[in-house]
Formats: sequence, structure tokens, C-alpha cells
Amino acid sequence: MTDTLEAIRPGSVIERNNVHFSHMKKIFSVLSIAALVAGVLLPAHSALAASAGDLVKCEDYSAVYYLAEDGERYVFPNEQMYLSWYPDFHDVKTISCADLATIPLGDRIVYQAGTRLVKIPSDPSVFAVEDDGVLREILDEATAIALFGEDWSMRVDDVSEAFWSSFTVGEPLAEDEIPEGTIVKDEDGDLFRVEDDGTATEIGAVLTTDQEAVLEEHALSIDDIEERLGVALALTRVD
Repeated sequence: MTDTLEAIRPGSVIERNNVHFSHMKKIFSVLSIAALVAGVLLPAHSALAASAGDLVKCEDYSAVYYLAEDGERYVFPNEQMYLSWYPDFHDVKTISCADLATIPLGDRIVYQAGTRLVKIPSDPSVFAVEDDGVLREILDEATAIALFGEDWSMRVDDVSEAFWSSFTVGEPLAEDEIPEGTIVKDEDGDLFRVEDDGTATEIGAVLTTDQEAVLEEHALSIDDIEERLGVALALTRVD
């Protein structure tokens, strides 16, 4: 699992249920999105009353897992990463630890693109998270302010070095480049997702209520980001 629960999570604008896991596709590239959306039951050996796409934990431990269509469970390393995908823990099912142990352990789920910025405690370098857990270094504070505003540091999470290998470090961000996956909103509150070509596609119509709540929390004002960067963001609206 690289970065996405669609992404979790949002990629191209396609039918609503597919987008819910389009980013998850980017995290779990081996999964069948159609099967995820259909809620395919896990293999019989798991003996669970749970389906692919469910969130589960067992009564003795706090770790939360995403049950994937490949029959494996993918762990959220910490609460911060979990909350980049879901607004709360209301939909997490508690199952027996014995049942949980029957499900093979997959990889870790990292941050959803476009939510938090990350660093490790031993290095001051700050990175934006793009799809598939790709990290793009923000080279200086002026760039961070231009992209995310004066309060950019409030978006930064320290990530344990034990989890750092789950990410892939890409090229540093170029001047005036907006990270892929960045969520922006217009003056009417409509949400858009920045694509790899620098354009932004409207996504509000294909989000569930929970997805919208998470992304709304991390959305940047289009007017503000255009003013700070001195660019006009090309928007694609979806009927």
C-alpha cells in the first residue's frame, strides 16, 4: 500500500463510488476497485462478518486496519495518518483479536495526498505528500508561505523514522508548482483537486459526506493561492 485509500482516495473524476477508492487504488495498486466498491467478502479463512472496504480493530489493541479486497489488512500507523482519510472513528468495527489474526498483514497506509505536510524529527526538511506516498520537498519558507499561507507550519506533522520507508522521496517542488493532490476551493466553497499537470478538477460531486469533511478541512482558497503565487489556476468543472 503506497498512498491512497481512493487515494481513499480522489484521482480522476469518475463515478462516485469509484472515486471513494481511486486514491486507495493509488495506495493499493494491486486491488480491484470494482470489487472494493461492491463490498466483496473476505476469503473464508478470515471467518469475519466484515467485507472489503471495512475498517476494523480488535478489542485488545488500538491499531485500526483497512480490509482490502486482496484479503489483507492494511494498518494506519498512527491517528494523524488515519484522520487524513476519515473524519472520526465511528465506522471502525471491533472484532476479536483471534479473527483479526487470521487476516494476512499488508503494508502501511500513509497520508492522503493534499492533507498534511510531513517531516522527520531529525531533519528540518518539510515535504508535501502526493499520490502513492510520494514526497516533494518544499525548499524554503517563502515557498511554503506562497503555497500554504503564513500558518503553513500548522499543517506539518512529525513522522516517526520507523515509518519513513513507507514513503518515496521524489524531486523537490519547482518554483510556483502546486503539489499534486492539493485540495482547493472557490468562493462558493466548491472543492477541486490539483492534478499532475497543474490544473484543478472539481471533485465535490463524487465525494461522500465523510470524504468531503476531511478534504474541506485541508482545502486552500483558490483566490488566496492564486494571489500568493501570482498564477491563474485552470479549473475543470464537472456537471
